[in-house]
Amino acid sequence: MLHTLMRLTFAGAAMLSLVGVSCGPSEEELNRLIDQRAQTIVAAAPTVTPQVIPTPLPTATAQPTASPAPAAT
Repeated sequence: MLHTLMRLTFAGAAMLSLVGVSCGPSEEELNRLIDQRAQTIVAAAPTVTPQVIPTPLPTATAQPTASPAPAAT
């Protein structure tokens, strides 16, 4: 809706300048107001904080052990 409003504002300003009527705000004033509103919208937008997902530590696996050699009899 803001985008449509901005386009209508620019269209209205363009029509007034074509006709030679300057009873509204100047182009600089319109740009300042648009910038001010854009900053307000950006400031009101929620910020997203990424969640850190910990990397699991590897688990130890059992290593096979050598069988003792048979004793000589």
